[in-house]
Amino acid sequence: MSSVHQVERSVVDGVPTFRVDTPGPAFAMLLFRVGRSDEPLAQAGITHLVEHLAFHRLHHLPYEHNGSTEPLFTRFFAEGDPDEVTEFVRTVASSLADPPLERVRREARIIGEEAAERNTEALDVLLRSRHGSGPHARSGYPEYGLWWLDADTVGAWIRERFVRANAALVLSGDLPEDLGLDALPLGQRFVPPPVTPIEQPLPRHIHGPDGIVLGSMLAGCGPAVGLTHAVLEREVEQRLRHDQGLSYQTIAERDLLGPTHSELLIGGVVRDAEPAGRAALAVRDLLAELSESGPDPALLDAARRKVLRQFRDPLAAVGTALWEAEGALIDAEITSLEDDVATLEAATTDTIATIVGAAFETLIMTVPDDVDVDDELFGPCPRSETEGDAPVTGRSFKESRISRRRTTLVVGDEAVGMRFSDDTWWRVDYDQVEAVCWYDDGLRELMTVDGLLFPVDPTSFRQGAVAVAALDTHLPEHLWAPLTGDGAIPDVPLTRRPSA
Repeated sequence: MSSVHQVERSVVDGVPTFRVDTPGPAFAMLLFRVGRSDEPLAQAGITHLVEHLAFHRLHHLPYEHNGSTEPLFTRFFAEGDPDEVTEFVRTVASSLADPPLERVRREARIIGEEAAERNTEALDVLLRSRHGSGPHARSGYPEYGLWWLDADTVGAWIRERFVRANAALVLSGDLPEDLGLDALPLGQRFVPPPVTPIEQPLPRHIHGPDGIVLGSMLAGCGPAVGLTHAVLEREVEQRLRHDQGLSYQTIAERDLLGPTHSELLIGGVVRDAEPAGRAALAVRDLLAELSESGPDPALLDAARRKVLRQFRDPLAAVGTALWEAEGALIDAEITSLEDDVATLEAATTDTIATIVGAAFETLIMTVPDDVDVDDELFGPCPRSETEGDAPVTGRSFKESRISRRRTTLVVGDEAVGMRFSDDTWWRVDYDQVEAVCWYDDGLRELMTVDGLLFPVDPTSFRQGAVAVAALDTHLPEHLWAPLTGDGAIPDVPLTRRPSA
């Protein structure tokens, strides 16, 4: 087999650069260590807006180019002749240095239309179930900032995050003399947010959208985890599609969360309830078997050959350079390609069993609402907003009409709560609030760090306007996200928070 291809590392205008020689068209990717995980929840969508603004001056280019906003990275990439990809990098840099901020509201509306076409509900449910409303769940929430973000706020985000110290460049072919990267400010590097899952009994299943069974597990990083992903990819296709005929489209993905954490996704598209239940149990059984004894040696060897080709195939060299660039931006441990290959070649069935076993203990799986897969090994873990909550001391507001629960809203100095007729409480401490959504009809929705939504509807309580006014004084401005009742994104940004 051919030797491992080499990635040439250098620094261009203060930007770490990773260059490889490959056959075919030239390629360039300028990536920044900023994404949905970095955004305050009330500003969600601001990085996506920046991506759109940068591409406004690129739409006319005749060669292949694109961009993406992800949890940890924002990417701009192009493929073409060497002069074309050089022009692309220069144009991206100049667009970020002098962005068309007058287009913020137009691009916000366009992103709103784009969001309506997204079909990621199962993943969104998993993210919120594991991470609450914390940084690594932000991709699972609406882009709340689209309703109120203005040119000044977006411009400040660009100047802070889209800078040379927070960027990396991946290239194939010769290194151009002038890429125009010095147009960007130097700035500073931003490390990824820590991975802090909600404490809960695992493994478990939760109910999500119809048509899909999807499991999420936490794992480490490195080549052995990459090999484990390749094994899972082969195993889930074999089990769900070929052996049991439950799913035509199987899923096995790996997403980077930081220098020491990644997420493994496994499942399949399953249209009907009965096969969805069997598919969930099949995935559970597969993970249990791999945890116990690892994969069949022949399947492990096949997966290993696939991964090793990515290190040795010249056509895959760009992928290796990109992996190194991402690692550099998140301050991951740097290992040589030769060491990574040695790790892969030394991996055994026990290696895979150990990794899958640890990951299986973190499994959360979403199944359709009408599917029940409850059993001793893999059962649901319902969360109650009232269980064990302490009382709140403060001003009380009784319901404006009689209901079975006879709820009283209490607004205190440190927390807000609802007391029910059986003397149980649902309490939210103000320091546990990640965002406050408010609507033109007066409704407030407090988004808590554990992913719960605490609604306060002024029409439901006597002196409701007084109640929400009292509540508002305890919630700082950076938490507020104004929304419209019909979901329409306005031409003029909404006022950030209600007037006093």
